[in-house]
Amino acid sequence: MKSCEISKINNMINSRILSRLNHISTLPQNWDEEDADPISLEAIEEAKIILKELEPHNLQEEFIVPGKNGEVIIEYGTGTKRLIEIIIHPDRSRSMITYSKDKAFKSSFNLEEFLTFVNYKEKWWKKLF
Repeated sequence: MKSCEISKINNMINSRILSRLNHISTLPQNWDEEDADPISLEAIEEAKIILKELEPHNLQEEFIVPGKNGEVIIEYGTGTKRLIEIIIHPDRSRSMITYSKDKAFKSSFNLEEFLTFVNYKEKWWKKLF
């Protein structure tokens, strides 16, 4: 990705989110004291692209955390209840985990399908937040 494209994306992302992504991008090897890998810059850049696409939908309560294998994990939920996790892997591949009651469902993540899901569930989603 060209640096001018990255700058344009950075300018469109909420400063709190960008600050969090910048912070986790600096985590060293073994940042969790359990031999975790540093967070992949490719995963960081892919997360920025996804977050830019999701920003107009005004989803609330996102929480961005590092994964022990160099992933970026974007969680959406209500308070302490996780509803969806988007996992961006070091190779830029993506997966998603959705939670329903006591069950978790893992699938590949497709941004267009996710946005369709969000648009379809918009009334439901807003009731949760």
